[in-house]
Amino acid sequence: MNPLTEIFYLDTDSKAHNPIGSNIFFNLPKGARSLCQECRTPITWNANWDNVELEIIGDTTHYYPDYISGNYSIISQRLLDDLVNAEASGFKAHAVGIIGVESKKLRSQQAPKYFIMEIFGGIDLDREKWDKFDGNLCSICKTWRPRKGGTVSWGDKQKVPLMNSWDGSDFMKFKNVKIGGDLCSRKILKLAQVKKWSGFGVRAILPG
Repeated sequence: MNPLTEIFYLDTDSKAHNPIGSNIFFNLPKGARSLCQECRTPITWNANWDNVELEIIGDTTHYYPDYISGNYSIISQRLLDDLVNAEASGFKAHAVGIIGVESKKLRSQQAPKYFIMEIFGGIDLDREKWDKFDGNLCSICKTWRPRKGGTVSWGDKQKVPLMNSWDGSDFMKFKNVKIGGDLCSRKILKLAQVKKWSGFGVRAILPG
């Protein structure tokens, strides 16, 4: 079995027909965000995970799902309970307050309790496949930029994990390069298939 079939990208269930998204608001303490000393990128060094507000967007959304994807993963109480019972690793859940719901139909329903996932499990990005080490990578904040006159640009590149760098967590983020894309283990995929979490989907690392 190819080891790259053991982890997956978190995604929205493409068959759900329930378009939904979220805006996340961190009420950051003073000094939590500043410029990186090396590359001068604005970086949030200390996210205030315990004071997060959630706005649910999508005017045609007709039910509250267990999972809402985006820059951060949002999960319902039911999904969180399943993860805790399965002893899933690599994350911490923080309750969020809902401050707005765009869908009129949703506003007439009782919202579940939602949580934002702070994912701290880790794996490295294979830079040979990503940019052949051609881009500029900040040694402090791990922000990547294309090199002036280089062979790679901002566009889509192949995001392939280095499996021998995986710390074994069930949820993980890339650690050596700061890019989006939360990942999960096959254990989570199997659990989702059994529990039938609404809104939850994955994408394979490898095509096919």
